[in-house]
Amino acid sequence: MNQSVDRSRHFNRWLIGVVAAFALLATACGSSNDSATTVEPSSTTTAAPATTSAPSTDATTTAAPATTAPPTDEPRTASFKGVTEDTIKIAVSYLDFDKLQELDLSPNGWGDQELVYRALIDDINAQGGINGRQIEVVTYESYSPVDPVEADEVCVRMTQDHEVFLVLGGFLGPTDKVNPCIVTLNDTALVGGALKPEAVADATAPWFDFRPEEKSQALALIDLLDQTGRTADADVFILTLTGAEALADDVLEPRLDELGIPVAGTAVLSIPDGDPAAQDDAMQPIIARLQASGANTILLPGGVSAVLRNLLAADIFDEYDIWAFANDHVANMGESVDQTKVGGVITIGRLSATETFDDPLMVQCRAVFTEANPSVDVKSPDEVLEGEDAWYQALGSYCSRVALMKELLTAAGVNPTYDTLQAGADSIGEFSMPGVPNASLAPGKPGADDSFRLSVWDPTAGERGDVVPLTEILDVTP
Repeated sequence: MNQSVDRSRHFNRWLIGVVAAFALLATACGSSNDSATTVEPSSTTTAAPATTSAPSTDATTTAAPATTAPPTDEPRTASFKGVTEDTIKIAVSYLDFDKLQELDLSPNGWGDQELVYRALIDDINAQGGINGRQIEVVTYESYSPVDPVEADEVCVRMTQDHEVFLVLGGFLGPTDKVNPCIVTLNDTALVGGALKPEAVADATAPWFDFRPEEKSQALALIDLLDQTGRTADADVFILTLTGAEALADDVLEPRLDELGIPVAGTAVLSIPDGDPAAQDDAMQPIIARLQASGANTILLPGGVSAVLRNLLAADIFDEYDIWAFANDHVANMGESVDQTKVGGVITIGRLSATETFDDPLMVQCRAVFTEANPSVDVKSPDEVLEGEDAWYQALGSYCSRVALMKELLTAAGVNPTYDTLQAGADSIGEFSMPGVPNASLAPGKPGADDSFRLSVWDPTAGERGDVVPLTEILDVTP
């Protein structure tokens, strides 16, 4: 990768955050602090009525009804690539956690991920499949998230050698740049991967995931800040790390304008993470512009480390409220930042690992797996020790992703094509999945999760500080 050791270490810390996000953790790295007491908004602030609390996760809650296609006499045909009269062929890709552990990038494995996928897909098939067809996994492919070349080879095997109807899983971390190999270069549908705006816009095949796309998360951050009264006196300076300009210009700034929240100034730090000395030099004129702008709030659409480091160095950190879009950047801000002095940075969060584990639909999905694999002990997040397999991580992601695939394929009709798959997704509306109490799909919204909360960096949480809940989970379904 031709990077210095320091840059590699910083990048690897960021990667852990991405992996944790993939597992539906509200805080990166699977912290045990996800059960921290929620800090409520000021008693003088009332949330807007459009945002409602998420459904209760009481164990007595029943599962959401599965999507079912209307009765039809239409005969099943080989309607599209990867579809026969009796089967829908898919490929599955997943992170190589053995490699991650070898590289000291993860303290835990995720167990036998193929075993998890097999149990969940076998359960669908045992119930009759989808619209009369069995799901046939023609290949399971693991990949190293730090090796894009290997990921590209995996993409070719899945989409060209096997010519499947869809890929389940996609690519994460540095290899997320390979997802266009699936959805654009090889015109194959994808349920998974990182929904980056530019890549989604360029995709020629349908692309979805249970996790929200960046746009939805960014809008949720601003909307929840506004609805909980935290924007009332804000004058915002948008300070963007290079690479996040589109998110700042096309999503965040327009939303601030819609809500009447004044933007006092903007700036772009053009030096990416990895060269802190150059970043610090470039930050000096930006700091001067920030101070001259009259802003009292800083919005960070991208990385946070360089900004926080320089605010501390200038002894002005406490003069600003700080809103950071990327939870994983906050949770993994790096050793160049004195993390004991940056308490109060607000970011967007989702269900914690424990909340995901205890979600009623997740409990039911976990029962499917344990019935098929009674010898596997699926421990809760609080019970897993370093070095042990964290099976809950794999189930936390794959139960949601397989459930979404089932919804999509059912909605695609008796003879699915990519046109019917997209049309079905656009008409699904609101639903629930394991670990995702509030979900929806609609035109222009490929990420399903609508369950968000505000979270905050707490220097006293855990051994080195952590991101903890600031509000309850709220439903931000558009």
